[in-house]
Amino acid sequence: MPLSRCSSPGPGPSHWNPEDIVPSGKVVSEAPVSIDLAQRLGSPTTRLNDKSRDQSHIRDVIWDGERSDAESNNSATSYSLRPWYRRPSPWWIIPAMALSALISTMTTAPRTEIYIRLICAELKPKHLLHPSSVLPVNATASTPMDIAPSFHGEPAIFLRDLYPVFDAAKHFKVPRPSAKCTSDPEIGALVAKLATTITFVNGFLSFITTGWWAKLSDKAGRTRVLGLGVLGLIVSDLNLITVTMHAHKLTGAYNFLILGSVADGEHSTWRMFTASAAAHAYVSDCADPGARAQMFSLYSGIVFVGMTLGPTLGGLLITATGDLLSVFYVHTIGHTIYAIVIYFFMPESLTLAAKASIAERQENAAVADAAKRERWVAANRSTLGIVFRNAFSFLTPLELFIPRKRVAEESGNGRDWNLTWLALAYFVHASLGGSGEYKIQYAAAAFHWTSEQLGYWLTAIGITSSLQLLIILPLIYRLLGPRRSPLRDPDVPSDSPTQPLLDAAPPTNPSASAGTSPHNLSLNPSHDQRMSRRQAHRVATFDLRVTKISAFINLLSYLLVCIVAGPLLFTASTCLAPLGVGFGPGLQSLAIALMPRGGEDAGKLFGALALISALSAQIIGPTFFGAAYIATVATFPKAIFLLSALLLLGTTGFLFFIRLPRHRLFP
Repeated sequence: MPLSRCSSPGPGPSHWNPEDIVPSGKVVSEAPVSIDLAQRLGSPTTRLNDKSRDQSHIRDVIWDGERSDAESNNSATSYSLRPWYRRPSPWWIIPAMALSALISTMTTAPRTEIYIRLICAELKPKHLLHPSSVLPVNATASTPMDIAPSFHGEPAIFLRDLYPVFDAAKHFKVPRPSAKCTSDPEIGALVAKLATTITFVNGFLSFITTGWWAKLSDKAGRTRVLGLGVLGLIVSDLNLITVTMHAHKLTGAYNFLILGSVADGEHSTWRMFTASAAAHAYVSDCADPGARAQMFSLYSGIVFVGMTLGPTLGGLLITATGDLLSVFYVHTIGHTIYAIVIYFFMPESLTLAAKASIAERQENAAVADAAKRERWVAANRSTLGIVFRNAFSFLTPLELFIPRKRVAEESGNGRDWNLTWLALAYFVHASLGGSGEYKIQYAAAAFHWTSEQLGYWLTAIGITSSLQLLIILPLIYRLLGPRRSPLRDPDVPSDSPTQPLLDAAPPTNPSASAGTSPHNLSLNPSHDQRMSRRQAHRVATFDLRVTKISAFINLLSYLLVCIVAGPLLFTASTCLAPLGVGFGPGLQSLAIALMPRGGEDAGKLFGALALISALSAQIIGPTFFGAAYIATVATFPKAIFLLSALLLLGTTGFLFFIRLPRHRLFP
């Protein structure tokens, strides 16, 4: 079984290393091709698994990049003949996403400090009169303030003196907030409220648009959506810079930051789909089903390397410049370059033929859905019901997680709830992403940490995550995971085609043999195919175990944070949580295995997961943790960590409800 469709032959996973997926080889694909499309492309119209040469032809057609139509119709054109820079590979998307993660995490702590400073200047400007002990030594002091006695004996403080700091070159600078601003509970509550509102608006718009972006990535391609999605971040950054520079001109100017979240939310592809679903779909396009967990782990690990360096580099840049906005300048310029590279230089992982096949399936599904809707309207002539159904049509991708009816050969009666339990576990776990702002705010208030010190803390967490994803987790899969077949040249015919765990939809031909599993593409699977299905079952079982253990490690970390005291033990406890980052790669690999069509609908699956993530991580999670932090910041600020532990307990419980098919279902 090949490790990567975009990699060259090499040692199997028992000798796995990142070099196995260097973009220097050929492409293997199991993408679906309809009979009509196969006829247009000149391929056989009989079953795809009848002959190995037919499979090789379909692979060449589907995964030969964005060739012209004439080239796509030429089965003699080999994918391997294309130059390396035109071959889709995980090594295109992984460095790009790592760079994006680096410049994005540079702004994490400074963004919170800007919120604190803007609200502090609005609510309690006197706090800014007490210089922070952490103000950079090279920051130029402000011009003398206009202070005059007021009727109440208080100094009159002008907002124009609290926001800008000008040096001799008239360069605008925004220094860090004072320690009094950072530790004030009232200011902390307002900062949490602002962050919750911004995240909610962003998340809501992400939630209602993610499904559309997911479909667009299948039609227009992964790279096109990746390039478009970054526009929201650029607009959001420009809005934050503008508001911060001119906040002294208008009372309550920080509320205009919400407008930036509108732009970011409309281009939700970056935060929720582009940065996650489209990137994972790109990797999945090039990854073999049996090695997806390792590929996702490698992808996440290298991205975490960028996330590890980002906070520290951001803190050092602010210390050197004395300006909180300096990291946002880098962020905006960096993502502009990123968008150009993604849009114009990165090879697309979906070819014209693959897009046509996906578009055909989507069109057929749309026709079937329209007919179903017409029948429903005829049976339910309620105008309110029709309006309600149309208003929530953006939830259509979630139909993937509705319990499906079990087939005759599956154990038990009723419906298969595996994907439902998986989606619930992912939903609860994703809600923890909405607590990040408040955990940073807690650390800044409890230990009086600056953005530089917060950067060191986030870097320590990132280092642990990177080690887990790049070294520890691959070693676990290599030493303890199921062994897989060695790599082979995709152009060499094979008598043992590999299949995903649950390969395809049930056959629509009523004359199909009753004794054949509806999950098989071949009506008479060979012995080698049966071995492959058993192997897929072992891989899925191991992925499920890794996911459960990872969730438990996260649970233990949050419980320790609630118990320990002091910055050192706090840092050590929070650095334990990244040891559970195997949850994501394991769950993603397991989800593809549980899909009725296997890896053929990776874009659809990751689009649905992105929709869940948008709802949980950007709407429900921030609202829940924001309300909890506002209510407990003055009495028990660690409550957000206790709530995180309880949510992880629920995540672990949902995972234990997943029941994989028995070995007898893998004949």
